[in-house]
Amino acid sequence: NVIAKIIYNEARGIDSLEEQAAVAWCILNRVDSQDFPNTIIAAATQPNQFAWNSNTPVLAEFKIIAEDVIKRWLLEKQGKENVGRVLPQDYLYFYGDGERNHFRKTYEYSATWDWSLSSPYDFEK
Repeated sequence: NVIAKIIYNEARGIDSLEEQAAVAWCILNRVDSQDFPNTIIAAATQPNQFAWNSNTPVLAEFKIIAEDVIKRWLLEKQGKENVGRVLPQDYLYFYGDGERNHFRKTYEYSATWDWSLSSPYDFEK
């Protein structure tokens, strides 16, 4: 539910399932990084990192995306390849411009993700 709440706050109004899923992947990438807390709750609720608010509603559409990404992440941890990752592991940050989120590797300005991975959500288009 923590990731679903963050997707609500960070990607509500964005039609792209890939971009909504990328918010979840960004959180999980941080869990896997030695530079951030190593649990989902600690990484997701770290102060001043994501738009976390415990009072945020949990909408079914964002819960489905969060659960799907977590399932794919866990498969990857079991050694499965090509699990449907939409954001590479080294993308740990993003910023929004009011219309889209732009994912990057470093906090300071760096090139943003180009969406070149295959999407597991193509069936939705």
